[in-house]
Amino acid sequence: MENKKISQKNKHKFIIIIRHGEVDNPKRIVYNRDNLMKKEDIIHLSEKGKKQLFKLGLKLKNLKIKPIYLWVSPEIRAIESAKELRKSLNLPIEIKDELDEVKADGPYLAGIKINQWEKTGNPYDEKIWQKYQHENPGLVVLRMSDIFWQMAEKLKRGQAGILLSHGDPICWLVNYLIFWQIPDYPAAKKNFNPKKGEAIILILDKNNKILSYSLLT
Repeated sequence: MENKKISQKNKHKFIIIIRHGEVDNPKRIVYNRDNLMKKEDIIHLSEKGKKQLFKLGLKLKNLKIKPIYLWVSPEIRAIESAKELRKSLNLPIEIKDELDEVKADGPYLAGIKINQWEKTGNPYDEKIWQKYQHENPGLVVLRMSDIFWQMAEKLKRGQAGILLSHGDPICWLVNYLIFWQIPDYPAAKKNFNPKKGEAIILILDKNNKILSYSLLT
């Protein structure tokens, strides 16, 4: 499997995995799932994030990939991203819990700020976060790969579908699908760590074998 330009052949399927856009986070909190945070701390897209997703939709349209499904995480920042995306793609939004953010609310509850977290944070370190019962990478891969293959089964040759999720779930899924491993957290991030508003397009054959992939920024 290799990273190469997309071939627009009707014999292939296309699954587009997108990370939500840049967010408005004035309090600099380590945000997590909406239902695990105070109402006033729920994160929304920034204006930059809205522009990112709108432009990404235009890029997909210009590639002549025509998605017929738009499956989205239940978090508000993901739904807002999907609404911007569909302005150019005109797709109904379907909420899928399998695409949700990793359940890792310990840093938020501990009051850690994002600048500190970005330097040293690892939500999968059980020695530190065990009492918060964070979701482990294996469970994330299980639910994310399940929704990926559900999409693959629904698509016919020449069709495309979008999965819109979050950084860590996408990181774990792509490590599993492309590199066939669930490495430790630093290695997983090094292998593939999508920026906000970025997409990876996976090309599958009629038997759902992944042939290649391409990054779209």
